[in-house]
Amino acid sequence: MNSECGNCKYWATFKGEKTKGQCRRYTPEVIASTSGGGFLTCFGIATTAKTEWPRTEYDDWCGEHELKPEPEKK
Repeated sequence: MNSECGNCKYWATFKGEKTKGQCRRYTPEVIASTSGGGFLTCFGIATTAKTEWPRTEYDDWCGEHELKPEPEKK
């Protein structure tokens, strides 16, 4: 069995991409950033935050892979 992200039911590709996407197994993660400047950036304190699902490649893998279901035949 091939347990790569590309054939996992939790994986979603980015628009227009075939080999890059996001793992949607769990809720999005908080990503803190010091980019964007600001007074606190010089102390290494995050000044912005956003949430997103982990970015993965088609051939990445993890221990929680679940095979995508076969498309329904019409």
